[in-house]
Amino acid sequence: MKTIQNESKNNNEKKRKRRLEKSLLKYKNVLLEDMKSDWEATQKAAKKEMVVRYAKEGGIFIGSALLGLLAIGGMVTVAVVAPNVLGAYGKLTRHRQFYNKNDFNVTRRHYKRLGYIDVKKKAPKTYEVKITERGLSKILQEHFGKMRFSPGMKDGFWRLIIFDIPEEHKQVRESFREKLCLMGAYKLQKSVFVVPTNCKKEVDFLCGFYNIEPYVHLITAKNINNDQELKRYFNLV
Repeated sequence: MKTIQNESKNNNEKKRKRRLEKSLLKYKNVLLEDMKSDWEATQKAAKKEMVVRYAKEGGIFIGSALLGLLAIGGMVTVAVVAPNVLGAYGKLTRHRQFYNKNDFNVTRRHYKRLGYIDVKKKAPKTYEVKITERGLSKILQEHFGKMRFSPGMKDGFWRLIIFDIPEEHKQVRESFREKLCLMGAYKLQKSVFVVPTNCKKEVDFLCGFYNIEPYVHLITAKNINNDQELKRYFNLV
C-alpha cells in the first residue's frame, strides 16, 4: 500500500514538474527580459577591474551565471583575457562575465555531461558555448524561483492582490499563494496580499503563468486601517 502511495506521489510530482517546464517555456521571453534587466543592473554596478579581480581569486560562482549569460546572449565566446581569467561575451548582446579559469573548466565539463550546454573548441584558448533546451529549462526554473516584486519607488499607495480561485484549482491556488509570499508580498488575509509598489507587471505575469486571470484582482488603495505591521514589514517606519 505504501509503495502504491509513493508511486502515485512520484507520478504527481513528475506531472507537476512537466507542467511547470511547459509554462516556463511558454513565458520564456518574459522571464528572459526580466533576467536581462537584472543582469544590466548588475553590470552597471560592477566595475570590470573588480569583477576580473574576483574572478582571478576564484570568488565568483559561475554555473548559473554562465547559463544566464547563454540564455540572454545566445552563443557566447569564452577566451583568455588575463592570467587565469576567462571572459565570456554574448554574440547578440554586450553582456559579459569573467571566470576563474579552473572554475570555468570544472563547470564546463560538468554542465556538458548534464546536457545543459554544447561546447566547441575554436582555438587553444577559445571556446564557443551554446545553451541546450535542457539548460534553458534549468535556468528559467532558477530565475522563476528567485523572482521578487520590484522594490520600485514607494508612491504612498498600497497594492492589494485579491483572489478567489475555485476549489477545483486548489493546487494552482496554493502555488499562487506560496509564490506571492516568496516574492515578498505581505499576507493580509488568506486570499489578500499587499505590496507597497506598482506590481501590475508581476501580477499580470503570474496570472498568465498560472492561467488564473478571471480570479485575481489588483486594487490600489491610499489607506489601510491598522497598517503599522504592514509598514514594519516593508521598512516604511
